[in-house]
Amino acid sequence: MALLDFIAFLSKEGLVDITNLEAEDDQGYENMLKIHRYAYIAMHRYDLGLDYAYGVLMNRPYSTDLTKDCEELDPDNVAAEPDLPAFKKEEFLSALKDKSSKWIDVAGMIVMYTNENKSMPKMKYIYWVISDYSPEFIDKVYADMRNLKIA
Repeated sequence: MALLDFIAFLSKEGLVDITNLEAEDDQGYENMLKIHRYAYIAMHRYDLGLDYAYGVLMNRPYSTDLTKDCEELDPDNVAAEPDLPAFKKEEFLSALKDKSSKWIDVAGMIVMYTNENKSMPKMKYIYWVISDYSPEFIDKVYADMRNLKIA
């Protein structure tokens, strides 16, 4: 299952804590949201072979089906060596591994907006949608994404 392999990859690289996915606390919630954002960006920029429909929840990319599948996963069955042949793992890690949750959060929304509009995002819209982050921070994320060639 590609999702299980992707989650194993994220765990192996220290990007999410799979032992805490089911926790109904801030850490469990944060890990689930990270999986959503990482999966969305990876599907649309790094050839991750998942096919989840996404909408917007709390102004961020969110997939109900991805949540259901994550809730059904058994962390004990995560593969030691993920099998994701088409996924551009090294590019993904080079671009995203050292980024904060906030950065990934904003990047996910920018990717979603550019996918839907096929053009450079209208930054005023992005500022409004992601109003819990400063315009300066959003501009920095967008500049980083352009430098990484993912915006």
